[in-house]
Amino acid sequence: MAAFWEYARESKPLRNAFETGPKVKEKEIQSLLPVLSPDEMRLLASPYFPALSFEHTIGWNLLDKGLHTSTDFGTTAVGFLPIEQFVPFALWLRRQKIVANWTIHGAKIEWDYTDAELSDMFRAQLKDLRPVELPEPKRAGRAGRLTAISPVDSLNQLAALRLEREGFTFFNAATREVVSRTPYTSVKGWKLGIRSAQVRINNMASVPFFKKRQESTLRK
Repeated sequence: MAAFWEYARESKPLRNAFETGPKVKEKEIQSLLPVLSPDEMRLLASPYFPALSFEHTIGWNLLDKGLHTSTDFGTTAVGFLPIEQFVPFALWLRRQKIVANWTIHGAKIEWDYTDAELSDMFRAQLKDLRPVELPEPKRAGRAGRLTAISPVDSLNQLAALRLEREGFTFFNAATREVVSRTPYTSVKGWKLGIRSAQVRINNMASVPFFKKRQESTLRK
């Protein structure tokens, strides 16, 4: 979540769409919907984005309470919203006639059944729920569908980019009291990290942040 927030702060399209807070620009957000998940939109709709860092947003207890307890942000294909948030969100999507690679449904769960029984029931419903134009993809490989690097690595890359933007090189960033520990041990690694961060920022509005990327497909 921290990685997504900080990279979004660097993305001009995402800043333009969400920095107005409650008065969001619906046309710009609509263009981003095929890329952003509901949880990602909910996060960026915070009135504190992009003004505050994620560290300050968390430290000052300003993050949406529902997101604060999320343990699967960016890693799940199924998201859940409280009914008071679900209804207006679903109605807004319907008015906008959104075309995306996900759909939104209301769900009623009877908790008298075991988790295994509920899982079987949900599996049985999937064939009817899945849109014809979005057929079941091939099973994800061992690497899964997430980014090829960890969030910590992506934040290290972003930190290097921000330091370079302030005029620091690999050598003076490592020797001056800029960071307590430089994540890179070579100039090559430093430069590659900066390049990777910039490519990721350039594609925030066109490539899902948490899906595994093929470097050759990104806009460089």
